[in-house]
Amino acid sequence: MVSNERLSIVDLIMISLGCAFYGLGLVSVNIANNLAEGGVTGITLIIRYWLHIDPALSTILINIPLIIIGYRYLGKKALVYTVYGTLALSFWIWFWQRYYIPINIHNDLFIAG
Repeated sequence: MVSNERLSIVDLIMISLGCAFYGLGLVSVNIANNLAEGGVTGITLIIRYWLHIDPALSTILINIPLIIIGYRYLGKKALVYTVYGTLALSFWIWFWQRYYIPINIHNDLFIAG
């Protein structure tokens, strides 16, 4: 039973990779084209547009109360993965904003919005 509670390096790498791709899409597609998103990411985009607060920071701040609430219902392993994923996503959003990769979708109205 203890082996089920061990963290997997492969899981952490896959979480990091998923956050990197998601952060790239968020910065290069959503933010670059003023597109909306749902959930916590949508709230961070609204905060960015209205208050000019970096989504990398607001992602962490909005997720803190959700993680605290989830602590009651998640196991320790899921909680660690959730905290790690939240921090990884914030890092990658920060990273892609500084090392921007333009994705030109302005001519494709279906994709751009």
